[in-house]
Formats: sequence, C-alpha cells, structure tokens
Amino acid sequence: MSATAAIPCIVLGLESQIGLALVRELGRAGVPVIGIAHADDELALASRYLTERIVVAERRGPVLLAAIRNIGERFGAATLLTVSEANLTWLAANRAAIAPVVALVPKPEQLAFALDKARTLALAREVGVPVPATWQPRSMAEALALRPGFPVVLKWPEPTAVMGALADAGLPMHKAEFIHDLASLQGALARFEPIGRWPLVQRYAPGHGLGQFFFMHRGRVLRRFQHRRIAEWPPEGGFSSVCDAVPLTEHRGLQESSVRLLQAMGWDGVAMVEYRFDPASGNAELMEVNGRFWGSLP
Repeated sequence: MSATAAIPCIVLGLESQIGLALVRELGRAGVPVIGIAHADDELALASRYLTERIVVAERRGPVLLAAIRNIGERFGAATLLTVSEANLTWLAANRAAIAPVVALVPKPEQLAFALDKARTLALAREVGVPVPATWQPRSMAEALALRPGFPVVLKWPEPTAVMGALADAGLPMHKAEFIHDLASLQGALARFEPIGRWPLVQRYAPGHGLGQFFFMHRGRVLRRFQHRRIAEWPPEGGFSSVCDAVPLTEHRGLQESSVRLLQAMGWDGVAMVEYRFDPASGNAELMEVNGRFWGSLP
C-alpha cells in the first residue's frame, strides 16, 4: 500500500439496515469501506460506497479471522466496525487474533454489563438512574408467588444466553411479552419450567420510547443525540418503526443520568440508553442499554 493511500474501514455484517447505514456514512465521508458478508444476498452488498466486497460463509470462526487478518496484511492497521451483539462479543475476545486490524468494539467486561439487563438495572439504581420495578424469578415457586401489579412485561436479562435452550425446548424467543393479569402471568412463566430459567418480570412503564445516544471515549462524551419513538411494534413497546429527533436542550437531566450510567460501566464507543418517558407525569424509566449501533441509525 502506498504511503498516501487511505486506510480502509471494514464493516462486518451487511444484512441489516444498520450495516447499510454505516457503509453509506463512511463512504460519503470519503473513507474506503470493505464489506464482509456471510451470504451473496445481504442488503449492503449492493451499496455503491463499498470499495471491496468479501463473502465468508462461516460466522465467527477461524476462516473469518483469517479473512480479516488478510485485509490487515494488505492495508495495515485498518479499523473494523460491526453491529450485532454476537459479533461484538466475538471480536472483543479475538482482538489479538485479527492484528493489525483494530476492532472498534467495547471491552468484554463492558459488553457483559450491556448484555445483562438485570446487571444494567442494578447498576442504574446505584447511580441514581430511574428504573421500573423488576422481579427475577429463580424457581417456579417464586414465579407463582409473584403479585407484581399489572400490566407487566416479560423480557430476558440475557437473550443471547437463553436462545439455545429455548430453541431446544421448542419455545419462541420474544423481545418482550405483555401480560395483563395474574392468570396469564402464571401461565406464561410456567412455559419456561422445562428449561429452569425465567425472564425478568417488569412493571409496564407508560408513555413513549425515548432513546439517548452517545459516543463515549475515555469517560467523556464526544457525540450525543436523542429521539422519541413515534410508532413502535408492538405498540405497547418494542422495535421503533417511526422516530423523530428531539433537541438536546430537552431532557438535559436525563442525559446526564445516562452519561453517569455509561461512565459507571466504563463504556467506550457508541451506546443507546433507552427509556420509557411519560409526558403526562414527566417521569422516565430505564429499559436497557444497547451497546451497539441502533436500528434507527438510518
């Protein structure tokens, strides 16, 4: 590579609109982008901003590591971005194996906080971030004894850690399940007795979704943004389908609470701190921290 050639950025995972947004923004900024996909039909492979396209069928294994190292041998200390939690965790554990490529991902201990909702909520309480009432059953007896008040939402504290067990038992993976009465709650929790693990039971927070987004570097905020969710699926709270930017002059106190939480996590990189905000009361309650680029990035 010549001394004047631009160092490329690798984007791993081109199947989603998030990966496409990363490719576009980097390309429009004049950064050469090498995309790594796992199938020929992944969305961002069609982007005109890619300078090189690589398809590696293997996910998170030695063949993929070799393909990334090969880019480093050709271009030097290229950087690498990715989106999914599975890729983030894998890259964090294999930083040395892809040298001289530099993976711009959080450290494993930081990711562990973000991926475990129960730990995130506990830390949030410690630093004064408002959280909804939440219970974690550890047995069927505890699950049947719950009287939380309704409605409630069921969500897994570590979704990736339970996917295999759910699949083996023929049970679906739900991002969130909304429950409106005691009989429905007991029936829903009884489904998980065969795997011996139960989701969090969380008091439903009224209002709309409010996302606060940050780029943290060595404990400092270098970039911030926030939006409200105009529409979600399911409507009670889930994935955003329509969003609108919110001026940074609003929710300043909540922004600083979010920053305290990320600092307590030792976070470096991008993160979304997600709340439910009730305009009627002015109250906000933390839902989770997504330690990655977010679905509404485009």
